[in-house]
Amino acid sequence: MIETLEAAEIEKQRHHSTRMEALARLARLEVTNGELAKSLAREQWNLEVQVDQVAQLREEVELKKLAQDKYRRKLTKIQKTSAPPVDEIESLRRFKLEEEINDAEYTLTCDRIVSLKDK
Repeated sequence: MIETLEAAEIEKQRHHSTRMEALARLARLEVTNGELAKSLAREQWNLEVQVDQVAQLREEVELKKLAQDKYRRKLTKIQKTSAPPVDEIESLRRFKLEEEINDAEYTLTCDRIVSLKDK
């Protein structure tokens, strides 16, 4: 009878020990589950933010494409309707050449003045 009681007591202790290990493991799993849930929520939030950013960037790209097309059509229209005459282009070239000559003469004159001052 005593042996049976002792065996029952040992089984009771083993059962209690196994139960405590299972509860400890369950507690660790619950902590891990909570951490994973927080991590998942954070990553989902980050994903939503990135999706919003991508949507904004796509919208900006679309708007810029529309603007580019608008300016391209405008440029084409301007090129078709207002090509400058050849005489006007030649006149602008002469004016620029005269301007360069005047700049060169001015520089030469300044150099002469400095030279004369030095003498």
